[in-house]
Amino acid sequence: FKLQGVLKLRQFKEHKAKIELGRINQEIEKIKHLISKNQQDIDQMYLSQQEILTRDTPAKMLQFYPYYHQGKMKHNAVLQQRLSELEADYAAQLQEVVRLKGEAEVMENLREKKHKLFVRKEQKREEEVREEMARISTWHKEHRS
Repeated sequence: FKLQGVLKLRQFKEHKAKIELGRINQEIEKIKHLISKNQQDIDQMYLSQQEILTRDTPAKMLQFYPYYHQGKMKHNAVLQQRLSELEADYAAQLQEVVRLKGEAEVMENLREKKHKLFVRKEQKREEEVREEMARISTWHKEHRS
């Protein structure tokens, strides 16, 4: 198949795009985990704040909670923005994988058609050779007698 190199290149590009898709998916899961962890930390902070309010606590200690909450919320906002970007990247990469897969399938189908055509031609050539051998054999039998 003359285009075998092109087929291999297209398959390689498809494989590389799938790897990138997996990498983006892993990063999405990592960001989701961080957002979840931040939310758990905020929930834990609320529990801790409620517990500390039941005791005599210096005002300086109570000032910590709003700053902590604000920091976690800002971090979550940054993570959410990154998550949105990654999800857009994922969608674009998924389209690229589909496009590359289609190109590789077209090349594969072309290769299979060429192979079938080659096989048919070989079978026809072999049949012609057998017929020629049969004619020669018949001719020899007729002229020997």
